[in-house]
Order: sequence, then C-alpha cells, then structure tokens
Amino acid sequence: MVYHGAGSNHTLQVPVIAMAAASLLIGGFYPLTQIYQHEEDLKDGVETISYKLGYTGTFIFTGIVYALAFCMLGLQFFLNVEMNSFIILETIMLPVIVYFFIWFKKVLKNNEEANFKNTMRMNVLASVCSNIGFITILIIHLFE
Repeated sequence: MVYHGAGSNHTLQVPVIAMAAASLLIGGFYPLTQIYQHEEDLKDGVETISYKLGYTGTFIFTGIVYALAFCMLGLQFFLNVEMNSFIILETIMLPVIVYFFIWFKKVLKNNEEANFKNTMRMNVLASVCSNIGFITILIIHLFE
C-alpha cells in the first residue's frame, strides 16, 4: 500500500525483493524487542524466539537477518539504478548499526544490559533512522 501510494504511477505491481526486505527488517528486529523479558517469559511459561535463541543468539540472529535485508535492499536499489538512494539509506542507518554492536558488546559482558531501557533506545533509534532514511529518499524522488 505504501509503495502504491508513494509511487508516481500508482502501479499495483509490487517489488517482491523490496517486500521480502521489509519483512526481514521487521522479522529480524522482533526478537530483539523481546530480549529484556526472558525471565518474565520463563515465569509465565511463554517461549519466545528470543528466549530460545538466548541473549547472544538473539543478537546474532538479528544481525544476520538485518544483513540479508540490507543485501536485498541493495539489490532492489541496484536493479532500479538507484544506488545513490541506497547509499543515503545506509548512511542514515549507521547510528543503528553502531548502537547495535555497542549494545551487543555490553550484553556479552553483562546480560543485565539486555534490559527494557536499552531495548527501547534501540527501538527508537532504528525507527527514527528508518523513517528519516525512507522519507529522505521519498523527498529526493519527488524533486527529480
């Protein structure tokens, strides 16, 4: 729906690669949003993906899925000859990557760093950067 509404030709043909990348971005990030509640989930008898992967596994899973998502985004932009847009998006997402690795390093040293505060920081940072990135690309396309 966003692709249809934001596009100038309002096509109903959707880019499958971009849809898969968007799904990976959401699906890859979701376990990271559960990382602070492992003990609570265990008490409640809830088995989340994050709990099953553990602290380290959740970060590794998210990193791998995000890398795949960005490879797919890169392919999508490459096929549409929009590498400048991809570079813009990558640049704007750098703070997310930096925070991800800093947080991962903290959790490796102390599992208590996998807490609500750090999870929400990551969530807000990723959301803000993603929105800025895609809105910037949309604005650039509007003026081309």
